[in-house]
Amino acid sequence: MPIVTFVRHAESEYNKKQKFCGRIDCNITKEGKEKAKQSNIAKQQFHTYYCAPQRRTRQTLEVMFPGVKPIEDSRLLTLDLGEWEGKEKSKINQNLVALYRRGKYTPPNGEKPEEIERRVGQFMKEIFCQYSKEEKILVVTSNGVIRAIKRMFLKDDVNVQTDNLGYIVLKDEDVMKNVNRL
Repeated sequence: MPIVTFVRHAESEYNKKQKFCGRIDCNITKEGKEKAKQSNIAKQQFHTYYCAPQRRTRQTLEVMFPGVKPIEDSRLLTLDLGEWEGKEKSKINQNLVALYRRGKYTPPNGEKPEEIERRVGQFMKEIFCQYSKEEKILVVTSNGVIRAIKRMFLKDDVNVQTDNLGYIVLKDEDVMKNVNRL
């Protein structure tokens, strides 16, 4: 089975403004580009590159690995945040935000945690069936997808928030423990 590294995109315009972005398609900031160039991930080598079909994920990947042609996969889109999209984070009830981050609350008209887990689980099943254990896969995506991965495969991980350019690495033992969920 492959080793899959999930990295959160660099700082976006919405991150900088402390707003929920969700499916809004925005750019990464100049500071985000600089940090992406210098990130630990950019110093590594991968066999295959995936990203969500959003500007902030493509831009992050292009900055870290110029010239690489990623496979864009819509299953890697971040959570649809419904009525929270575009809103300032400080204006939303923080108890609801905490519940949402743990997958226990859905913003009004937003995507349910089990929906994102279903599509991300399908992606993971495909990756772990398609690639060999020698292959290193990089996936550039959003916090919502990484949060779903943590809930599904890294049960011991209580840190539901991943900083921009933060990453997690999944190995076969992480996935095999939870393969029935896929």
